[in-house]
Amino acid sequence: MTHSAMKVVGGSYREICREPSRDEFYGSALRAAMAISRAADSLEVITIATPEEKSVIQTLANGVGFAVSTEQRAAQVIFTYSTPLSAPTLSLKDPPSTQSIYFLKDRSGEVWCGPCP
Repeated sequence: MTHSAMKVVGGSYREICREPSRDEFYGSALRAAMAISRAADSLEVITIATPEEKSVIQTLANGVGFAVSTEQRAAQVIFTYSTPLSAPTLSLKDPPSTQSIYFLKDRSGEVWCGPCP
């Protein structure tokens, strides 16, 4: 059974794990899209990303077959784990020095970040 149209709203970020060694770009939005892509006739992912990340997301979307809408953020979000079961360390790659960044954790535990308005 497929659903005609679905939207996934969530984070997209780099995930680095030391043991076993992994360096991937997914986040909750892209993982969810991968999991449910066959259950929808039309799927759109809504997330925030840097211009470089947007290119990675678009390549994945083209391969899997979903649409992407992004809001721009200034710095890459990176979660680093010692193991898949350990708590992550959150960092920003190349944060802008002249712009404030906000972090928002929603009820599901998703962390959002972007430039302050």
